[in-house]
Amino acid sequence: MIRYIKVYDNVMDPMACNKLVKSFERNMSSHNLINGNGNRYEEMIITEETRIWNEYGPQLVELYNIGLNTYRQECGLKTSKQIPDKMGMEQFSLKKYVANDPGYKQRIHSDSTERGTHTRFITAMIYLTTPEQRGETEFPSIRLKITPTQGSMIIFPSTWTYMYSENPCMGLISKYTLTTHFRAQ
Repeated sequence: MIRYIKVYDNVMDPMACNKLVKSFERNMSSHNLINGNGNRYEEMIITEETRIWNEYGPQLVELYNIGLNTYRQECGLKTSKQIPDKMGMEQFSLKKYVANDPGYKQRIHSDSTERGTHTRFITAMIYLTTPEQRGETEFPSIRLKITPTQGSMIIFPSTWTYMYSENPCMGLISKYTLTTHFRAQ
């Protein structure tokens, strides 16, 4: 199982990561707080109508597609019996997990079990910041913790066999991630 969880370092330039975080902070509003069902984070969905898309959208699509192609090659996923030949990319989700948040609850989940997510095959996430302490992406069933490092990308299957959680981060730096999912078409 562990062979299908890949981390790619230095995928995104630190300046680009910082610009995305600043854009997120400038465009946030109180309705972006997700607080329920064990979730507690701030989220912005980046669509073609948002200012962030106009500034970064095409480059992000290219970056994530390169990541997917590298992943396919490294994992030996060559045929449609292993992974769909045609996959579409969902909208990007930029999330902030506030450091030292006393209300944050770690939630173990998969990315394809909620309504409308059953065609997800691959999760791809870039860490936009490096929290001072903790904040790992954890896969408890295989006892694996991925330490977030600014500019690195993690790619893994979205299925129930890859249940994971975002651990709380501590210190002065909050954890920011930029995630998309690849779906079968």
